[in-house]
Amino acid sequence: MNGAPDLVAEILSPSTGYYDLRSKYKVYEKKGVREYWIVDPQHKSVQVFCRQEGKAVLDQEAEQQGTIRSRVIGGFAVEIENIF
Repeated sequence: MNGAPDLVAEILSPSTGYYDLRSKYKVYEKKGVREYWIVDPQHKSVQVFCRQEGKAVLDQEAEQQGTIRSRVIGGFAVEIENIF
């Protein structure tokens, strides 16, 4: 496969959370991932970072309730209360 995926969804685990939030985040940003979702089951939250001017910038955030919508996959949305 050539190139980066348009969207990556990362589910945090207690044992790899730091790695997921720091190292992988930087790799995804560097490789050009357009949208990066961080799903945190412990806090029942989702953060969405979108690529803007070469950087991953926080675009959306929801905890325990609300709707998160993809910017790169038209029509794709997730109700937070349905995944936790």
